[in-house]
Amino acid sequence: MVRKLLAVFLCIALIFSLTACSLSFRLPVNQNESAPSSQTTTSDNTSNKPTNTNPNSTPQKPSNNSSLPTPKPQPSTSTENSVSSPTIETPVVPDTKHTPVSRENYYQYANLTQTEKNIYNDICDAIESTKNVIHLSKYHIIYNEMWEIYQKVVADNPQYFWVSKFVEYTHLNENGKDTIIDLILYYTDGAVTDSIKNDKLTTVASREKINTQINGVNLWVEGVLATIPANYTDVEKEYLIHNAIVNSVTYDHSAIGQELNRTDYSRVYDIYGAAIEKEAVCEGYSRLFQYLCYQVGINSTIVHGTSENQAHAWNTIKLNGSWYHIDVTWNDGIDGDIPIYDYFNLTAEEICLDHIIEYEELAVPTATATELSFTNTFGMKLESLKAAPLNYQQAIDYAVKLNTPYLYIVVKPKGISHAYSNYLMAYFFNSNSEVQRYIKSKGYNLRFDDSKITFTDTCIFIKRK
Repeated sequence: MVRKLLAVFLCIALIFSLTACSLSFRLPVNQNESAPSSQTTTSDNTSNKPTNTNPNSTPQKPSNNSSLPTPKPQPSTSTENSVSSPTIETPVVPDTKHTPVSRENYYQYANLTQTEKNIYNDICDAIESTKNVIHLSKYHIIYNEMWEIYQKVVADNPQYFWVSKFVEYTHLNENGKDTIIDLILYYTDGAVTDSIKNDKLTTVASREKINTQINGVNLWVEGVLATIPANYTDVEKEYLIHNAIVNSVTYDHSAIGQELNRTDYSRVYDIYGAAIEKEAVCEGYSRLFQYLCYQVGINSTIVHGTSENQAHAWNTIKLNGSWYHIDVTWNDGIDGDIPIYDYFNLTAEEICLDHIIEYEELAVPTATATELSFTNTFGMKLESLKAAPLNYQQAIDYAVKLNTPYLYIVVKPKGISHAYSNYLMAYFFNSNSEVQRYIKSKGYNLRFDDSKITFTDTCIFIKRK
C-alpha cells in the first residue's frame, strides 16, 4: 500500500510537472498549558521548537510561505489512504449503564454548517480507523477553514488520545486561493509515530499498543462510572466525576516548558496520561473531565485561555439547560488530598476574575446561571459568625447521600477567620445546636472529627468520622 501511495504522488507530479505544497502544524498540547506551534515543511530540517511554551494555549497557524508553483487540483486517483498496519479493534467507548452524549450534541459540532460537519465526520472516521491521509479536495476549502474544523474535532473528542500532536496537509492553488487537498494525520503509541518522508508514507506506530491503551482507559473509566448511579441528577454526577479526578490525578509540574517533537512527547495533555499514568497538566484534567461527563450524558466543552499569565484550559458544563464554568485543575487543592471548590460551576463573570477566555477558534457557551453553583448545592455558606451557615440542611443531605468525606463551609466574605474555632464548636460540635438537631432529626449517623479541620482563605473543611 505504501508503494501505491508513493505511485500516486509520483503520478501527480508527472502529470503536472509540479508538486503541491505540504505544510505541517501541531495541535494544542498544553505545555503548561497549551500547544506549541510550528512553521515547517516536510523536509528533513523540520523545526520542532514551539513558539508558545505554555501547553494550554492554541498554536498559531503556520504561514503559507512556499514559493513552489501550484497546479490546479485534480481528483485523487488513490484508492488507499491508510498504511498497512493493524487498525484499532478495541471499542473506542467504554461499557456504561448511562446514556452518553452523542456527537450531534457536541458543542463545537452542533455549531457547524452541514459541509463543515461532513469534513468533521471524515476526520473522525479516519482517526477511529487510524487512516493517515484524508482526501478533502472535493470540499474546496482553504486552510483557515480546515484548521478551525480540525481544532473543533480535537476540542470535542477527548477520546481520540492516540492522535499525534503533529499534523500535515497538502494544498493546491485553485482560482487564486490555496485549497486543501489532503490532511495527513500521525498516530502515536506514546513513543513513536507514523512519518512521511520524501513523499513516502511509512509507519512505526504500534496499533496493538494503541488498542491496549484504549482498553486501559476504558477499564478505568468503567470503574469510575460504576460508582455513579444512573438515576442521580446531573450536578450530583458532576460532583462525583470532579472528585474522582482530583483524587486520582496529580499535576505534573515537570511538564511545564517541555519542548515537543514527533517521536517523543508527554501524555500529560490527554486522557491516557491523566487516567492511566495519573499525571496531567490542565489540558489532561480538562479532557478527562469532559470525557467522563460525556459518558454519563452531560454535555461539556473545553475552554482555552490564560490564567496567571500562562496558557490554560478548563471546561464549561451544561446542567439543567444552563452552562457553567468549572476548572478542575485549580480545584485539585490541598496537598492533592482535599478537593476544593472555588472554581466549581461559576458564571463567565466569576471565572474571568482571574481567567481570560480565548474565543478565536472555539465557540464558548454563554454562562450566566448561578442556580447550581457550589454554595447553592453542596457547600454551606458562612456569612456571619452569629448564625448557622446558609444552606446547611441541603449540604448535609448531599454529604450523606454522596458519602463525601468532608463538609464544606464557603466563607463569604473573607477576613473573619479569627473566630472559626469558636464558631465550629458552637454549631458542629455542640449537641444542642441547630445543625446537630437537624442531623438527629434525619436519623443520620454523621459525626465530625474535631482534630481534622482544615482552613483556607475561602473554605473550611470539616472531616467526617
